[in-house]
Amino acid sequence: MKILICAVGSGGHIYPALSLARELNRGLAPGQIILVTTKKRIEQKILKGVGFEVVNLDFISRPSRHKDNPLIFLLQYLCFLLKFSIESIKVFILLFKIKADVIIGFGGINSFALIMAGALLGIPTLIHEQNIVPGLANRLLAKISRKVAISFKQTNTYFKRKDVIFTGVPIRPNLKRMGSDVARRSLEIDEHKFSILVFGGSQGSSFINQITVELARSFSDKQKENLQLIHITGDKDKQDVLQTYARLNVRSKVVDYFSEMNLAYSAADLVICRAGASTLSEINYFGLAALLIPYPHAYGHQLINAKFMQDQGAAFVIEQNDKCLSNLKELTNRLLQDDLLLAKMAKASQNLGSNKASEKLAGLVRDLVKDRG
Repeated sequence: MKILICAVGSGGHIYPALSLARELNRGLAPGQIILVTTKKRIEQKILKGVGFEVVNLDFISRPSRHKDNPLIFLLQYLCFLLKFSIESIKVFILLFKIKADVIIGFGGINSFALIMAGALLGIPTLIHEQNIVPGLANRLLAKISRKVAISFKQTNTYFKRKDVIFTGVPIRPNLKRMGSDVARRSLEIDEHKFSILVFGGSQGSSFINQITVELARSFSDKQKENLQLIHITGDKDKQDVLQTYARLNVRSKVVDYFSEMNLAYSAADLVICRAGASTLSEINYFGLAALLIPYPHAYGHQLINAKFMQDQGAAFVIEQNDKCLSNLKELTNRLLQDDLLLAKMAKASQNLGSNKASEKLAGLVRDLVKDRG
C-alpha cells in the first residue's frame, strides 16, 4: 500500500500533514507513506529527520495581478502555466511509478496537481481544508475528490455537497500540555513572571517582530519587572530583536526557530501571533488567550479565522494597519491588568480545542483504502 500526503508552503499545511502521516504510520510497514512537498527551506527544516520518504516537486505559485503593468502579469502568468504544465507531467510520472492507493492534499499548488491527476487516474483522493473560507483550489477539488474534510463547521456552507466531514485541524503529535512551572524551568526563564509568547508562524514575521519590539519600548518599569517574552523570530531578525530587548532591559527568551513548541505554549499566559488555522488549533489545545494579528494577504483567510476566535471570546483581533501598534498596546495593557478577562478568554479558547483530528482523518483514509479493495 502507498499513501501520498501532499502539503507545501508553510507549517500551516505541513504540520497537519505530518501529524496525519504519523497517525497512519502506526502498524504500517516502512515506506508506505510518502510526503510530497517542495525544496523550500522551511519545508526542509520541518521535515528533516521525520522518518518518511519525501518527494519534492517544483511548482510555483500563481502570480497575483500586477496593478501597474498588465504586461508583467501576463508574462508571469505564462511562466506559471509553462511551469505548471511541466510539473504536472512529472506528477503523472510519479503516480505511475509509485502506484499510489490514496492521495491526501492539505493545500498548495502541489496538492491541486496531485489531486487532479489522482482523480483522472481513478485513485481515491481526500482534501483537507484548514481555513473557514476555502480557497478557489479546494472549491474546485471538492467537486472531484472522493472525500472532503474541514477544520471549522462553518466551512460546510462553502462546498456544494452533503458529505463534507468535520475533523478539525491535526496538531503536532509532540504537543503535550505540561505545567507552566515545568515548561519555564525547561526554557530557563522565570517561573513566576507573566509570560507572553510571540511568533509569526513557521517562517517568522518581520512585522510581528518589529511591532512587538515597539510594544516592548512602551513597557513601564513595573511591567518590565513583572513580565517576560518568549519570542520566536524566524531566521532574519533574531539578533536585532535580541539586542533591542537587552538594551530595553526586557526579560526575554529569543530564538529563530523552536521545535519544542509544547514548552513555549505551556509556559505562556498570552500569545501574540498570526491567525493561521494550525496556529489557532494549537492555541485552543493549550487553552491560551491570544492577540491575533492576521496576515493581511492570502485572500484574507487569516482575518476570517481570527474573527471567529474573537466571536467565541477567545481572542482579540488586531488588524495590520496604521492603528496596529496603538491597538496592541491598549489590549496588552488591558489583559495585563484584568486577570478575570484573561482567564475567561483562556477558558473560551480551551473549549474550542481538540486533539482528535488526526485520528478522524486517519479513519477517513483507511476507509478509502478499504473501498479501493
